[in-house]
Amino acid sequence: MRSGDCSVGFELAVPVRRRHGRAREAIDLSVPYSADLIVLVGPKNMEIKGNADLKGKVVGTTRGTASDRILTDLNTGAIIRRHDDMPTTTTALTTGQVPLEAGSVTILQDINAATNDRFEVKFNMQSSLLAIGLRKDNPDMKAFLDDWVRKNHAMASSTTSTRSMSASICPTKSGSRSKDNSFGQVSLPASL
Repeated sequence: MRSGDCSVGFELAVPVRRRHGRAREAIDLSVPYSADLIVLVGPKNMEIKGNADLKGKVVGTTRGTASDRILTDLNTGAIIRRHDDMPTTTTALTTGQVPLEAGSVTILQDINAATNDRFEVKFNMQSSLLAIGLRKDNPDMKAFLDDWVRKNHAMASSTTSTRSMSASICPTKSGSRSKDNSFGQVSLPASL
């Protein structure tokens, strides 16, 4: 681990969606730590209540993302406009090039900040559980990560703090373990 680096120096992968079958074959997954809601966002004055209302409507999404796959799989009869990246997709919505956008619920705050609160979630398209991917057949690391996620959920539930879960696993001094074999608040298994 490098000084000032908050990544753990073990074989951890980036967060993954738990439902993805190919990922489950290649890696092990922690218990879910969050969910990503894929939603349809549109202007507050547009009446859209569900999939049936999308027939013939133009919907923007980012090519190759979960929202693209979900929108395509729903087969709503919508006219899908795919963009190469999230900023382009969001710009298309906020400038009126597309009236609706399929994407993560996290986009709404940025969209409304740029448009004087003109948009809202029309409906939830899907919820995906998020987990930490790790090397297959590493039960000590999996147990550590599962415990870490559960402890941080409990901590987040018992406080109004908006502190990131990652803050509790970052090293406390110069990028090295403390004498009690811990990183921040969570002790690592001695076998690691």
